[in-house]
Order: sequence, then C-alpha cells, then structure tokens
Amino acid sequence: MRLDVFLKRARLVRQRQLAKQLCDAGAVWCNAKPAKPSQEVHPGDHLRLQLPLRDLELRVRALPQGNVSRGIAAESIEILVDRPADRIARVFGADEDGAISDRFLPPPDPGEE
Repeated sequence: MRLDVFLKRARLVRQRQLAKQLCDAGAVWCNAKPAKPSQEVHPGDHLRLQLPLRDLELRVRALPQGNVSRGIAAESIEILVDRPADRIARVFGADEDGAISDRFLPPPDPGEE
C-alpha cells in the first residue's frame, strides 16, 4: 500500500493530498529514511511524522483495506512516541517530559477569582 494512502486510511491525516505534502516537505520518514508518497508500506515498518502540532513515531501493525472505522484505523498502528512538536516546545518552553510551561501565558486578571 502506498504511504500516502496508508496515512489517510489510518486516520493520521485527513486528506491524501496532505499526506503527499508532508512527504514532499520531508516531514515523514519510513524506516529511518525520508519517505516519498508513493513508497510502499508494510506491516512492521517504523514511521516518523512531524505534524504541525506533534511529532509521532509509530509502527505499522496492519494495512487497513477500504474505508475503515476509527477503531479499526487505531488497530492498524502502534504509537511508540507522541510528543508536542519541537517547534511548539521551543515557542512555549516544554520541559524534558513534554509538559508545556505556563510562563508565556498572560497573568491572571486580579479581578477574577
């Protein structure tokens, strides 16, 4: 199965076109190599995705066939790492365990309690 089709069917992206754009931008890696949208995906492959708000590392368990429900899509992958995107972490000051610091939030309004 093509990588862009797998990302769509596994519900990791909403549209196949977005999966293609992510691959073209170098934000998808398959087995530690930059991936092209047309690359074949097989059970056992290790994928890394740099999505706008989070970075994911996952293992392909099965290839979903046809239109699949949310439950079946979730069973087709094993998420190994799910953390805030480094871009967000740098902006908002995430600590080592991925928690976002509140130092950039506006101070509480003194009139509200």
